Amino acid sequence: MLPALSPLASAAESSDTQYFGSRAVSEAALIGIFYDLKQDQKGATKRVRYEDVICEFLNKGWDETVLNQFFRAAQPLYTTQIFIPYIKAENAPRAFGVEKTVKPSNWVIHYKGQVASLTGGTFRFVGLSDDLLAVAVNSRTVLMAPHPNFKFQIDWQPTEGPPTSGPNGPIKFGTWFTVKKDDVIDLDILIGECPGGGFGAWLQIEEKGVTYAESETKHTRFPVFQLVPQTLDPGIFKWGGVPFYSSPGPLWKGIQ
Repeated sequence: MLPALSPLASAAESSDTQYFGSRAVSEAALIGIFYDLKQDQKGATKRVRYEDVICEFLNKGWDETVLNQFFRAAQPLYTTQIFIPYIKAENAPRAFGVEKTVKPSNWVIHYKGQVASLTGGTFRFVGLSDDLLAVAVNSRTVLMAPHPNFKFQIDWQPTEGPPTSGPNGPIKFGTWFTVKKDDVIDLDILIGECPGGGFGAWLQIEEKGVTYAESETKHTRFPVFQLVPQTLDPGIFKWGGVPFYSSPGPLWKGIQ
């Protein structure tokens, strides 16, 4: 069974496109906006370096005016997690209904919303992607976890963590941040693909002081970051696997 990334996903969204979210509005979810960095708002060709746009966006504090110069899909999607197995990159523009006008390369999706911790504590995001995954808390980058082939020059450095890995190398460990119970934070997540072909992105979270289960190979099973708790079926993951993971309890919620 495929995991519904929104509790309101419809039967029409039961293909690989569903990993990017649902068209049904959900108060528990993050809203996702799709951008094509190959064309402007009117559809005229733009020639930019993918890494340069990403770095400008992040280094300017996740300033949306950087992305607003590019083509934007009219239909947003809503998701409660970013845990996307390796699938064809063409599924992203198809999910947003722009597959006829956007080729599956040099695109990004910006998910954003307000979330709150149900417990409080000190946390850091961990993850990996092919090609792009970045996270910000209150407009400050706390995780950059791209494919190892990319070297983005941004104002952030990873922290160290226990041995663990994903489909294409070691996962990245983010900056620790502390929240109190029910404190509301602004959460931004950026995912994207540069050359096209295959795509995957896996966002997890670690709470300081918590001991997590390990795999048989002694890799830590960090929880998937979720706004709606759900158990993931390992059978859904095709194309070479995902990082070691566990399904968390109800630790976070979306705020609207």
